[in-house]
Amino acid sequence: MKQFCSIATYDEASAIEELRRQEYEAHPSIILINPAVLEWSSADNESLVLAAWDGSACVATMRGKVIRTLSDAEHAIESPLDCIPMAFPALLLGRAATSSDWQGRGLNSLLRFHFLRLALLQGFASLIGETNVGAPRLRLLDTLGWRSYPGISVGSILGTHGNSVIVLDLTENGTRALSVLEERTHEIAVQFPWIGEEPKLLL
Repeated sequence: MKQFCSIATYDEASAIEELRRQEYEAHPSIILINPAVLEWSSADNESLVLAAWDGSACVATMRGKVIRTLSDAEHAIESPLDCIPMAFPALLLGRAATSSDWQGRGLNSLLRFHFLRLALLQGFASLIGETNVGAPRLRLLDTLGWRSYPGISVGSILGTHGNSVIVLDLTENGTRALSVLEERTHEIAVQFPWIGEEPKLLL
């Protein structure tokens, strides 16, 4: 079966939704307060959704949403963020999911690499994300220069061990983070090459 990464569209919404539900509902550290947030919505239409495909099956996905102001960030994350240093415009990465059969093989990092490359090319100042406190990926993100701010209450998805907002200053750490991710994802990028139009975002 053909394996590749591409932009996901509304036509693939059912496959994206299925993977999100499958992985979020099975995650031991996540309580879904509102499962409807995993459905394809206007937020997905207004954002950029990337996916990795194994044939017709979506095996990894991630969404990038343009955030222009602190108010936009607080609305998207559903929490006050004035105590967290972040520069704008920013790209909020979220709704990430990887099939259990493919976890630990670098697909999440590969999609993050595509978003980081795009953000640098288009002049974004920061990447923003949310994660569970103690999540294994925090070790890698710390290596890449992401800064973690724990104790954030997230409105629609709650981690039982608490949540962290994570921020990557692209001026300070973007180029180095891209280089590290490119090296770490080389093999999986060969296995899942980019197919189709190059992603773009409107600042």
